Amino acid sequence: MRQKRSLGFTLVELLVVIAIIGILIGMLLPAVQQVREAARRTTCMNNLRQQAIAMHNYQSTFSEFPAGFSGWGNSTHQFGEPLYTPYGWRGLGNYWGWGAFILPQLEQKNLLELIEVSGISRTNGLYEQFGLDQVDANGRPIGSFTIPVYMCPTDAEPDQNQMYTEDTTLGFYGKSNYVANAGKIWESYSTTTVYGPNHEWRGMFMMNISTSFEDCSDGSSNVVLLGERRGEIEDITLTSDGFANQGAIWMGRFNRFNISHLDNTTIRPGFSCMGRTGGTDHAVNGPHWGRGVASSSHPAGANVALTDASVQFLNDNTDITALEDISMRADGAVVSGF
Repeated sequence: MRQKRSLGFTLVELLVVIAIIGILIGMLLPAVQQVREAARRTTCMNNLRQQAIAMHNYQSTFSEFPAGFSGWGNSTHQFGEPLYTPYGWRGLGNYWGWGAFILPQLEQKNLLELIEVSGISRTNGLYEQFGLDQVDANGRPIGSFTIPVYMCPTDAEPDQNQMYTEDTTLGFYGKSNYVANAGKIWESYSTTTVYGPNHEWRGMFMMNISTSFEDCSDGSSNVVLLGERRGEIEDITLTSDGFANQGAIWMGRFNRFNISHLDNTTIRPGFSCMGRTGGTDHAVNGPHWGRGVASSSHPAGANVALTDASVQFLNDNTDITALEDISMRADGAVVSGF
């Protein structure tokens, strides 16, 4: 009598099938991750494009870009001064920045009005009221608000960055993954020749001074307007001065008011809305990523928006000199293929 064959799998066959499925999943997962990251990078580029267009609309309204950080509405720049002066650092303290100034152009007018109602006046130049000192009707600090267009979806850091207040306690501020281009500066400040608002080293943004398209003599398609900033604190073992910067915040320039940025803690918030280039420290994803104009959590590079509102992805191998040239608005060097 012929023996009836079982219709089920043998143990060996089952193990082979499981192994094949495991191999297929292993091959598929990297592709899925790549697709997801491509989508996140596209969203990040779109965020930068929206911000650049908002800058253009601001320029159309006020005939100038906003200051990198300053008092709201400081159109006459009566407090105008560059980031550094021959008399020392003028950036100590807290200042509203470009991220706050263009809120109406990003369909966030209500938030700007809330800021103004809680204490900001367009007639003053500098303000002591900033961030956690200002609250909405429910007592929620305005500084803690998060704005999606200012956050890169690839960045895995929390939606709020921790900043030290004057008594060295921690405050929580809405994160930004984007900073304004200050240019190739802070290289040297021992002579008065580098301080003029039109100096060739400067980018499109400064403290209390605004620029326009006319100031961008290198051409709007050749100069960085805004750059990307990763959210994590710098690796202090890689920094050259023993201090590490935190991620950016959308509100502006934060520092412990009237306290030296070298005091109390090795974690500094000083470059919280501005970025720069200059040497290997500030290369794309360089060791001082919390101070540079191009760093990100994307693999192998970072996004920047040019002054013409186009967006480029700069890879980690971007030539340092080329990066410096596209950060300066009037150095006469036009770089192609960056």
